[in-house]
Amino acid sequence: MKLCYSSRPYALYSWNYFEAKQKAFGIKNAELFGGTPHIWVDHIGYTIPEELKSSSLDLMMYTPKPYNYSFCAVDPDQIQKTSDYYRNCVDAAGELGIRELSVTLTGGCLDAPERAKHENAVSQLRSLASYAESRGINLHLAPSGRQAESEAFDLKSVCTILEEAGAANVFAMPDITAMAGQGETPEQWADRLGDRIRSIRVSDTETLPEKYAEGISRMKSVSAVYIGLRSDDYWDDPGKWEALSLEHIRPVVEDIVI
Repeated sequence: MKLCYSSRPYALYSWNYFEAKQKAFGIKNAELFGGTPHIWVDHIGYTIPEELKSSSLDLMMYTPKPYNYSFCAVDPDQIQKTSDYYRNCVDAAGELGIRELSVTLTGGCLDAPERAKHENAVSQLRSLASYAESRGINLHLAPSGRQAESEAFDLKSVCTILEEAGAANVFAMPDITAMAGQGETPEQWADRLGDRIRSIRVSDTETLPEKYAEGISRMKSVSAVYIGLRSDDYWDDPGKWEALSLEHIRPVVEDIVI
């Protein structure tokens, strides 16, 4: 399994700073978080800075910043702008040679009709999957948020979305921290989804229970583990906390390659 740290906690630093930190840790891979100053994407277009284009890191995953875009939107104008935004994200990822893109189904208004939010999320995901497939890109659906604010928040809901979307290039991306919060285990995810899981996210390695770490090691279909440090906690010195994270995760997850 390859180990990738997200650029998100480095949002107050340049891409060159982030890249230098990864090299200092001996890490060759990275997850690009789609926010400034590292990249700019909206529903109109995108801008890729030169330092990102020339990066020597292996950019394995692109994770769009949701901004005000939502797969669960019910307003027609917001639906169209969301579609345009995520298609631009696919195009930007493709230009950078990234073949994996992660998404979450959050952001719907709490008082919007539940059925409409669900149907729109599935429709948007299916449409984006088709667009991404035409450009050789896979989508990874990550559970996020609570049931009231997300159409994909646990194993059951992710399975439902994947089945209804019916797209061969959409995979599950379980988040170990969210999984623990739901009382689920890596074994349950693996038993239910098998090789539909190709990536895993760990939001906080400091509190990663050993039983979950062992479960990660047994998920043989997973090619990469993505680490997303809590950027609000680590904004002042993300490199310091990344070093601590490496100390926590290396001993407990087998077959980690940096």
